[in-house]
Amino acid sequence: MVILITGAAGFVAQHFLQYLDALQQPIAVVGLYNTTLPTQQQYANISVTYAHCNLMDANDVETIVNQYAPTHILHLAAQSSVAQSWLQPADTMIGNISYFVNICEAVRKYQLPTKILYVGSAEVYGANSNYTVMPSNENCKPNNPYGVARKAQEDIMQMYVQHYQLNIVGTRSFNHIGPGQTTKFVIASFAQQIARQIQAGKTEIHLQVGNTTIVRDFLDVRDVVHAYYILLNNATAGEILNVCSSAGTSIQQLIDTMAQIKNVKIITQVMPDRIRPNETLSIIGNGKPLQEKYGWQPTYTLEQTLRDILDSCA
Repeated sequence: MVILITGAAGFVAQHFLQYLDALQQPIAVVGLYNTTLPTQQQYANISVTYAHCNLMDANDVETIVNQYAPTHILHLAAQSSVAQSWLQPADTMIGNISYFVNICEAVRKYQLPTKILYVGSAEVYGANSNYTVMPSNENCKPNNPYGVARKAQEDIMQMYVQHYQLNIVGTRSFNHIGPGQTTKFVIASFAQQIARQIQAGKTEIHLQVGNTTIVRDFLDVRDVVHAYYILLNNATAGEILNVCSSAGTSIQQLIDTMAQIKNVKIITQVMPDRIRPNETLSIIGNGKPLQEKYGWQPTYTLEQTLRDILDSCA
């Protein structure tokens, strides 16, 4: 088994590698990076090779795919911040779509039997997400540049499956959090703010926030990578499944839980630049298809995840 991972320097990729290593199976991994070489960690059971690749360059992608002939591709690389997509809509849409098309084209050109897992986003549901959503196209009404790009990727995926018989499966991944996430994401930002003020001896924490009333479906990244492994090995070409907890939690509830864990008082300060245009108030997924068809279940409680995030910032 040779797994090629795009976005190998990223948060999810690092947890996926740890998951693979824990399986204690002889798996070869090729991690692609562009600007930042991933941290060189030692793994007991898997072999990891890192290769520089500009996913915007079709020739570069073809060279790498032809050289390593992966049995599986986990496509994680993306501009994945909704807030950033509003600042750079063209870069977000052109980049995210081009990465994926170049990968599909490389596999098609060399007629490889590669299984591709395209990791997408619940942002495709957009403004139509004030209920527990099922993975149906009728529910998709993306309302930000990032969500629009993700929906386009899904349509591209189906084209390659139906017309070129590529073996591609996809996800609509909801908010996933855990140790090691960059502070451009909300929970990691909160944890860092809390940790720094505790380290300074404060018991009353002042937290800069956006809209704390919004509700999201949060899942531990360690449960997420378990789902990705299952889908990479078992899902049927053309399938798109929600990866989610099937439960909604408000940002304020997360803040309250972190305050309890650290036994501090948290005072929030709403920052106008953290309020997104067209913010969807509630996005909660329905994870039953993934659970019932493939036997996946989340194992981490939200409190444990938040505790681990805070500990990692200490």
